[in-house]
Amino acid sequence: MLGQRRVSTYLDRGQEYYVIMEGNKEDYRSPQSIENLYVRSKRSGLLIPLDNLLTFEEGATSSTLNRYNRMRSITITANLADGYTLGEALTFLNQVVEEEVSDTIAVDYRGES
Repeated sequence: MLGQRRVSTYLDRGQEYYVIMEGNKEDYRSPQSIENLYVRSKRSGLLIPLDNLLTFEEGATSSTLNRYNRMRSITITANLADGYTLGEALTFLNQVVEEEVSDTIAVDYRGES
């Protein structure tokens, strides 16, 4: 239902065509569509809606995951506000990291910093 699968081929006027099975995209466009899919129980032989077996939790993630030193990474770019030095800004950043972020986070600098 959720993917495509080549199941056969057929010939028409000397041309060979693939027969590909797939579900209608409208039937599985949203997470709520899982209620339209069923699996057969090995115990009873009955069809069970997948939404009885699964729970969903929505989340957001990046379309790409950058890495630095084999760790997932993000780059923060900023400009200094008037009256602050680069040293003060970096001290503030380190303080925030120390107070708010777990020990599994590493901070590294590039550019002028």
